[in-house]
Amino acid sequence: MLVIDPAVRAAHARQDLHAGLRYAAVRLAELLDPDTPFALSGCAYCDPLAAAGAFESAARDYLANPGVRFGTVLAASQLLTDALEQEGNLRAWYAGDVTRLLLFAGRLRQVPAVKTVGERQVKVPYHERTTWVRQKLGAMAGGSLARFRAAIEEPGTGYRDRLLDQLEVRLRCAPAGEREWAELEHDLCYTAALLLGEGRDGRELARAVAARVAAAPDACAAAGAVREVAAAPAAAYEVALVLHGAGSLEPESASALGVGVMDAAPPRWAAAWVSARAAAGEATPLLVAVQAWDPEQARMRAMLMAQALRDHLVAEHPEARLALASEALVLDVAAGTARRSGTAPRPLRRGRVARYESAAELVPFLRANALARGEVSPAVRVLHTWIALECLSRDGGGGDPVERPALSLKLESYLPPHLASVAAIAGLRAMLVASWDAARALALRSDRREEWLRLEARVGVAGGRPRSLARLVAVLRDQPALVEGLGPFPARRLADLGRRFEKGSRLAKVAEAVQVRTLIAVARLKLARHLAVHRGFDAAHATAPLAQSAVLVLDCAFEVVRRWLRPGCGPADALAEARRWHEANLAAWRSSPELELDADHLLHPRKQ
Repeated sequence: MLVIDPAVRAAHARQDLHAGLRYAAVRLAELLDPDTPFALSGCAYCDPLAAAGAFESAARDYLANPGVRFGTVLAASQLLTDALEQEGNLRAWYAGDVTRLLLFAGRLRQVPAVKTVGERQVKVPYHERTTWVRQKLGAMAGGSLARFRAAIEEPGTGYRDRLLDQLEVRLRCAPAGEREWAELEHDLCYTAALLLGEGRDGRELARAVAARVAAAPDACAAAGAVREVAAAPAAAYEVALVLHGAGSLEPESASALGVGVMDAAPPRWAAAWVSARAAAGEATPLLVAVQAWDPEQARMRAMLMAQALRDHLVAEHPEARLALASEALVLDVAAGTARRSGTAPRPLRRGRVARYESAAELVPFLRANALARGEVSPAVRVLHTWIALECLSRDGGGGDPVERPALSLKLESYLPPHLASVAAIAGLRAMLVASWDAARALALRSDRREEWLRLEARVGVAGGRPRSLARLVAVLRDQPALVEGLGPFPARRLADLGRRFEKGSRLAKVAEAVQVRTLIAVARLKLARHLAVHRGFDAAHATAPLAQSAVLVLDCAFEVVRRWLRPGCGPADALAEARRWHEANLAAWRSSPELELDADHLLHPRKQ
């Protein structure tokens, strides 16, 4: 849990800084942490640069390949519309450009289905519809889309600079009210999405931001430090890797792919590391120079380049068993310091396998899920993730086919059924549990430990978790003073959850927000999958945060499936049943704003 990293806790403990800054240091750590649930993660957001880039890639692919059907590019235009409408800052900064782009994207989806011939209306032939789409898309790609991308990428006034400048301004002063808190939260979420989309490692970035905030002399300096860390340029790194299964390589052939081969005398900074891991005649040490923002990103970029070399070697030597070790030694060229990266996590103390009803139905899903989590390449992770998601749909898992419209451009029509509702079901509970865990971890390591223990006594805790989430919500609602002294992040988060879970209408809005983010994320996954399969991995726009969001959606789906799966019921049926139950809850919450909520039954009618 990144929120209890020493640097993050030090920033949160700075009582001379205002609450907004201290909250932001912890919230950014939560957003950037790859282990954060989807409902609270920065990976769940799609920034405008990513949305526009993905649509342009789909448009260029369609225009360059006359044989491709236009359904994919129309769906991509819906994705672009939905993603841009979620980022409210665009209307303030680029009102004309974004309005024009959304207008043309909407017109693109109005493909003529019938035409008038004389006094009769006849169906428009497919080739005429294709020509119509190609003409509209070509004009859009060279017109409104090009102008919008030029505007958001303009140095100084582009989206990245404006977002970071605005965040710095917000962090200079404490939020005055709920509106200012909401605006700060919004900008933090999109800043995290933007920086993750650039390839930065979330853990490294969160620690760097928190360390600068903790060391800043005052609030203005701390706000400026956040801006400086986010705006820092990439640096030069050298990465030492080990390729097992090859005693040596021809240096010339490897260097053509950007990978160096260390000879008998490796650089002094890597000599001891190489000698301990690359046995003579069994493995070859490699050296890759990259530009990156942090050592972990440098390792990942070097791994992808070394994987390309391995792919060529496998084609030339199919009988060989070649494998790249995940651990690397990374040299910061400017600082002259080297550190290990990619070491394996601590082993499990004791593993266990849960028993599920109809477990055989889950085997394809579990296999694809495991393959996705073990991959380095974001594009390959996306492919495995999509296979896992399809295993949960009727199309992938067998059974009777689901009736779907021939062409529907709503997001729900181009992803496995029920996923958005499933993510909302799991997300509501995850927000409560993850927020409790983060607040508890911070409070127990602070000088407010005794106050927190009194709160736990009121709530009733077993094994570090509330015995009853409903009891937790009731305590937060009725006695908000209990959390006020715990620090900005625990106090703000728990009090906010208490308010949201107080009324059905508020909780319905939270669930709907999670559903929208899920729809956009899975729509991006489908587009990335399409481009990876048909145009290659490099054209897929499959970024690391997109692949991570896919894995987090899998977590949501599996959590719901294993609660609803029963004998004779397949995964698709379980998800459909869960969705019906969730939508009935939403309808009840919306119609009865003062409805008493039961937080213990957010996943299933029976208490989890």
